[in-house]
Amino acid sequence: MKITVIEEHSLMPLDKAIKSKRISDKYVELSVLDFNGCTDSIVISDSELDEAVVQISRSKKASPTRIISYKELREHQINMWGRSNCWRFKSLTPNKTVTISRGFVVYLLQDILGCQINRSQGFAHESISHFLGLGSQDSYGDRQIRRYRKKAEEYLVSNYNHVLEQGTEKSARELISNFILLQLFQAFNHIEEKINSIKSYILPTPLKMIQRAVMKKSVISLKATVNKIFGHIFDKTCPLATSH
Repeated sequence: MKITVIEEHSLMPLDKAIKSKRISDKYVELSVLDFNGCTDSIVISDSELDEAVVQISRSKKASPTRIISYKELREHQINMWGRSNCWRFKSLTPNKTVTISRGFVVYLLQDILGCQINRSQGFAHESISHFLGLGSQDSYGDRQIRRYRKKAEEYLVSNYNHVLEQGTEKSARELISNFILLQLFQAFNHIEEKINSIKSYILPTPLKMIQRAVMKKSVISLKATVNKIFGHIFDKTCPLATSH
């Protein structure tokens, strides 16, 4: 697929694993197979794709990886969605924003470590504490983990009800699902950035599980976590739209 944007700096090509299919004069469907052979796809306009390539290329100037992955495209798209739709969510103070973000780090790590989505168990507790900067103070760390997760859950429920008042159940569920996906991308980036600096404090088994998840990072796996969180909070799952 030819990218038509003209820029002074060098644009990076899309990963060859990304398949493209023209669905109209202005839109293209991009799809990819993950490590488990499952397909994920997005529908994006030519102008949005051009802009994404430019922005991602700029952000990766110092990166040794000279291609643009599907995950990077999907993350760019969901970030753009977040900027366009932030007004639809209840505003937060900086401190509360940090608390909610940490709640999604808890959710994601619980899923990676195979915990039940509504509780931390066994060796997972200490691993999660280190990613949150809580050290290994068991009682304090456990209280904070539960607090972060609870605050994230309360914020989702509050916003779901707020959005539902303005539209249909379908639109509210799609909006909240995309918000969770946005938060999970940010949580994943936090885990990926922090793991090397704290790996000596984490037990071998959970460390291997987290490293494997980082190595096999997949949009599909994040979507699966979205549905688990949504199912835990609202008792049923919500399929994600592939375009906005």
